[in-house]
Amino acid sequence: MLKKSFFAIIIIFLSVVTSSNAQIPQLVNYQAILTDAQGNPINGVRSVQFSIYDKETGGDALWSETQNVIVTDGLCNVLLGAVTLIPYSVFNGGDKYFSLKIGNDPEMTPRKRLVSVGYAFHASKSDSLNGFAAPDFVRSLDGVTPDEGNIDLVAGSNVTIKPDDKNNSITISASGGSAGDDLGNHTATQNIQLNGHYLSGDGGDEGVYITNNGNVGIGTANPLSMLSIGGNGSSRSVIFSQATGDIYHGGRFRTDHSGGYGVSGEASGSYGRGVYGYTTSSTGRGVYGEALNSGKVRNYGGYFTANGDSGRGVYGYATGLDGQGVSGKASGSFAYGVYGEASGSSGYGVYGYADGSHGRGVSGWASNDGDVENYGGFFVASGSTGRGVYGVANGSDGCGVHGKGTKYGGKFSADGSSCYGVHSWVPSGNYAGYFQGKVHVTETISKGGGSFKIDHPLDPENKYLYHSFVESPDMMNIYNGNVVTDANGYATVDLPEWFEALNKDFRYQLTVIGEFAQAIVSDEISNNQFSVKTDKPNIKVSWQVTGVRQDAFANANRIPVEEMKEDKERGKYLHPEAFNMPKTAGLDYEERME
Repeated sequence: MLKKSFFAIIIIFLSVVTSSNAQIPQLVNYQAILTDAQGNPINGVRSVQFSIYDKETGGDALWSETQNVIVTDGLCNVLLGAVTLIPYSVFNGGDKYFSLKIGNDPEMTPRKRLVSVGYAFHASKSDSLNGFAAPDFVRSLDGVTPDEGNIDLVAGSNVTIKPDDKNNSITISASGGSAGDDLGNHTATQNIQLNGHYLSGDGGDEGVYITNNGNVGIGTANPLSMLSIGGNGSSRSVIFSQATGDIYHGGRFRTDHSGGYGVSGEASGSYGRGVYGYTTSSTGRGVYGEALNSGKVRNYGGYFTANGDSGRGVYGYATGLDGQGVSGKASGSFAYGVYGEASGSSGYGVYGYADGSHGRGVSGWASNDGDVENYGGFFVASGSTGRGVYGVANGSDGCGVHGKGTKYGGKFSADGSSCYGVHSWVPSGNYAGYFQGKVHVTETISKGGGSFKIDHPLDPENKYLYHSFVESPDMMNIYNGNVVTDANGYATVDLPEWFEALNKDFRYQLTVIGEFAQAIVSDEISNNQFSVKTDKPNIKVSWQVTGVRQDAFANANRIPVEEMKEDKERGKYLHPEAFNMPKTAGLDYEERME
């Protein structure tokens, strides 16, 4: 155990130099004499922990560091803060106490109270700040450190600086109670002219006109809404907004009202456009609408209505290669890429026209792969003769409706008793519908006739081969094959395991091959098989069996062989030309666009 005695408790050098930019050093000079228990000075290196507290006993150290101290004849000299800087804040307010701990010995007790040296009293104040002695040491003001002399605060126009030595404060105030003129409630005797245009309160020479109720008009002295914009001139744009760089929207409009419109366009001129979009970029959109609400609501990226004769809710026109007159995309459930509605005579909810070789009058795209009702285009007809989609193709290679999709090229529905999901008509020789790929129909099909058309097997490069469908008044299935009787003249024909579940009312035909013989059906169909008997052994027999469908769908949708035409259809023909009747006698003549 070492005996510790102090040669000098603590010597602190503090100074505030008012004529230079020197700072108060963060080092404290400490000296002490260390002896052993018998009072003999010690030599060597000792590990010593130094600490400063704000309490005489207990509490946590405000600062602490450990140094390896060289002791010579009991005397040690240490710069405290050489390992861990002593913050200025350690000496803020109240008494402070110093202690040390040597090696593994207990901390020295009692702790020694720290006191100031004479010049430290002067370090607590700067020389002056505008003649005012500040209570805390000032080294700079707003980043300004003078080379010498005082830091002066200079009052500007309408500003007063007043030091208060008693309250240790400096008051900076502006005369008149404000920092300057903010162009508040001024009354102008004339309209304010801005480079030839005017901010007007009386409607004269208006560039911007503000009414008493706060409506703002730009280019108009009669603003009927919160913001009204007027314009004149044949080539002027009422609003022009351009987005470049990382800005996504040239203009963005929103309404939170349930029946409001983010953008409502109205045109009263003969060639006016309520909304007109134009883009020259290969991937730009003249008008882009997006519907994000995924709830079961009618949410539209764009909603367009035509009320007048020959009006178009949306009119799309594309002349360039791969251009789209109207391109619609819907990603949310129940959302519509394009929604068109027309209530006037000859009006179009959506009207698309394309002149280019790959142009699209209307192009719809539905990209969501989830199990939702997602439409590239959604079209509804509510009138007695309305068309959800009406397609006409007049050219030799034209398509009345052309659909392409990874799931549905087109999806159409009709709710009326005499409505058509798709009604297509083209001049004779063209295709009202052309499908490249598989076609599946969940209900029955009625037709005037039918055939297959294939490349001719003997001259596929130059010819086609046609075969007519086999027709029957029944919903009939046909099965056939060959069988050879055994040495006793017997043979069994096995049929698929579902044969009797699918068919009923069986009919048989047998033909012997190779030699004259007699053949009969010895056992009719039972357990999905039947037997053949010939009067000679080892006879090849060609067989054919027909059956009438009896599955659940066929039983619920049995095709009538004959039926009377409805009253509105009588006197009209499905195929008037076949009866040498004019085309006006056609059943669907009124549906055609001549």
